[in-house]
Amino acid sequence: MTNHHIDEAYCVEMNRNVTIFEANDYYFSPLNSEQKRLNFECPDEECRKIFHPKITGVNYDKETFIKAMHFRINKNYKHSETCWLGLYENTLREMLRHKDSYRRNFDRNLFLDIPESETFPDIFQPRREVEKLRMNKNESSCKHEKISSLSKQSIEDRICRAKHKTRSLKIVVDAFERLEINQRNIPTLSIEGQKMKYGTAFKHIRYMEEWQTWPHIYYGSARIYRNRDGFRAYFKERVKRYLPEKPGLEASIFFPLKQGDLLTEHPYDALDIAAKTKEYCCIYMFASKTLVNAPLGSSEEPKEWIKLDSAPGETVITFNKRLCI
Repeated sequence: MTNHHIDEAYCVEMNRNVTIFEANDYYFSPLNSEQKRLNFECPDEECRKIFHPKITGVNYDKETFIKAMHFRINKNYKHSETCWLGLYENTLREMLRHKDSYRRNFDRNLFLDIPESETFPDIFQPRREVEKLRMNKNESSCKHEKISSLSKQSIEDRICRAKHKTRSLKIVVDAFERLEINQRNIPTLSIEGQKMKYGTAFKHIRYMEEWQTWPHIYYGSARIYRNRDGFRAYFKERVKRYLPEKPGLEASIFFPLKQGDLLTEHPYDALDIAAKTKEYCCIYMFASKTLVNAPLGSSEEPKEWIKLDSAPGETVITFNKRLCI
């Protein structure tokens, strides 16, 4: 179920309905000098008086984040039948029970005949594509609809038009790993304005090419080695289509350590486990690539490597052997 339809929530500390951007401003303002987390409830006044349903604010209290700031329904609380949020959730459940009625007319992963298709992102927004949403807060804040005036039909229309967006590569990878091979060309994923099937957006490392007209999430089976400067991942498969005359290039990626400490931006826990056990892991990267020469043994026998570069937060490591090969 998507939570990005919640444009406003009632803030107890501010005693009014606020957008997530206003909550972010207040949290970092002198008025909240101790920077205490805020308390949010349903924006519908009548619903709030009866049930006091809590709403969760996500990432409004962080200066840097991968997943966008947003409000989320707290499933432990009930909403009134006339409340827009309650009506939205009930409408969405009903639409998902009758996917056939909507799947023919709307190109959205939500209505696919695949288990848990409502959790498949339609759009992946890499960190380098989108800066902090705070930069656009004035424009975004004035665009939200007055939810009290929306009807059940308009809610259906909004659900059909909306897209499940995420900045988290892990959420996209989790969706991909749930797909069987014959399902990968059914759901779509947009990256940097390019709309592709999941089977196209995810590209095995052995089919990496020098020039691409659309972005890819590369993946492949790798073995991890650790030294004092970081972790080096060597991919099991050679690159077969990088250059026609060089069909067997090696691919690797380096995850540096800062003064010996584990950083939070890369999946170092998984790297550490793989390095200790020597088992193959599956690495997913939204990565740029460069070709470098690395001598192996004698200087007369240089060996060429594909060196992969991945931005912090845009690498995911799993141990799903079904998809590593």
